[in-house]
Amino acid sequence: LSGVSCYSLTRCVAVGIDFTHAGQREVGVLVSTNNGGVTWIRRHIPTGLDDLTSVACTPAGLCEAAGLGSTAIIGSTDGGLTWTAQVVSGSPYLLGVACPGRRTCEAVGQDADGDVAIYRTTDGGRNWHRQRVP
Repeated sequence: LSGVSCYSLTRCVAVGIDFTHAGQREVGVLVSTNNGGVTWIRRHIPTGLDDLTSVACTPAGLCEAAGLGSTAIIGSTDGGLTWTAQVVSGSPYLLGVACPGRRTCEAVGQDADGDVAIYRTTDGGRNWHRQRVP
């Protein structure tokens, strides 16, 4: 696992890459707990996301997970129980995500050409917009 975000003392989401179950191919893995880490449950993630590198959750239970694949970001509105693919242009490889506001998040990494890429949502992940980097 490569990233974890807790949105309360007992509720956390962790992401990473699973080599064991993938055979010759790595796959993203996402687990969550609602009892302070006593038990963790593997959650289903949408197809199109090969690696998960980072996750961020708000106290309201909005979570965004970033990674590599045709779907670079997935989102959850129920604290990480269920996840849906979100549209991000440019086939980015995203390494980090942070959610400083109730519905606002930033994701960083690089685009398909290897250039710096920063994306922002202000509507809980419905729309991601690439930010200008000088």
